Amino acid sequence: MIDNLCHQIEIDNLSGVEDAVKAGVSINQYSAAGLTPLGTAIIHGHLAITQFLLNKGADISLAYKSDLCLDKTRMQSDLPEVCAAVHCASISGSADLIRLLVDHGADINDPSGIDYGAEMLPLFLSRGDATKALIELGADVSRSNSSGFTPLLHAMAREDISSTRLLVDNGADVEVERKTKYRVRVPLENGKEDTEERLVEGTSSPLMVACHQGRLRPTSFEMIKILASGGADVNRLYYIKTTECDLSFTVLSLICGSRTPTPLVKGAYAKKDQYGEKEVAAIRELIAAGADVNNPALITYLCEGEMPFEDFESRFGVIQKLVNHGLHLDAQSGRDPVLALLKSYTKHPEAQAQFFSIATVLAGAGMNLGLCRDEMELTGLPADFYNQIRSIKPTNTSTYNGLYGQL
Repeated sequence: MIDNLCHQIEIDNLSGVEDAVKAGVSINQYSAAGLTPLGTAIIHGHLAITQFLLNKGADISLAYKSDLCLDKTRMQSDLPEVCAAVHCASISGSADLIRLLVDHGADINDPSGIDYGAEMLPLFLSRGDATKALIELGADVSRSNSSGFTPLLHAMAREDISSTRLLVDNGADVEVERKTKYRVRVPLENGKEDTEERLVEGTSSPLMVACHQGRLRPTSFEMIKILASGGADVNRLYYIKTTECDLSFTVLSLICGSRTPTPLVKGAYAKKDQYGEKEVAAIRELIAAGADVNNPALITYLCEGEMPFEDFESRFGVIQKLVNHGLHLDAQSGRDPVLALLKSYTKHPEAQAQFFSIATVLAGAGMNLGLCRDEMELTGLPADFYNQIRSIKPTNTSTYNGLYGQL
């Protein structure tokens, strides 16, 4: 009986729904899909049937229970394990459904949604026009649950750009303190020289979530721009304090540092990420928002690896951006990137062009290759190439634009 009623709702057959209710089918039962008739009407976006069920006394606190879903192919993966009608309307993205439910007593900050033991508020789930409606009706844009999640963090986690923008524009906390997991490289015990990775806890924030703990997503650059417009500090320091290590880093230094052969710290789910379009876009937005390109030091990270760099075009683009936005190298700070470049150099034909291009760009930031003369000789560079490198002098950035393409 209940499943037939829900079927009539799914196919948007209002007269069939009316007949089933007249026949005595309870409108507050759960179907084999774990949904009440009201929940079914809402997730299918049927406003008229939703109105009818509400007028007939449907309980707005009952909509979905995953443990009552007997047909696992019909599990509602977007919904919390338990939730009320307003949560379903939030996920639907419909402002009309939100307003209709509120007119019938729904709480815009209803905490009854539960997922993995944590409260899920309607604004945690909302999309599109539903987000706008909830905010206009007074939903708390910065309220957190016991796990420390806020509407903003949820919106960014699901890469919902429009909801993220709405939340920030309406005062969501862009600096809320969070904890997350990172992987750090620490020395092996018993005095062994090798290292191993450990999963440890460190601090986080919406900006770190936007950057996916350094891994980045295609939407990261847009999230960074939105958060920066709301006052997020792009130079905020994040900390890992454990018995094995005591580290601090910025989002920018984490992005660059985790793209080295053996990162000291990286996101919990980081892979062997390289530089690409999403890195260039994210770093561009961080720099535009005022990210410090000198502190913490990060240029050495971009010089590490093995030439020829497969991601050279994007990597080189990032190096140029850093130099163009104030990277400064002197006798002390310029030594490590030179040594990293020399270590990365191979006798591959493309390596020479890449080395010379990067070295020329960094000379524009003040790096003096002559300070590492002994190391350069030990690298075994071809004599003519060695002489070319020795001729590179600190200069201004206008002299190296397009140089790689000329080699």
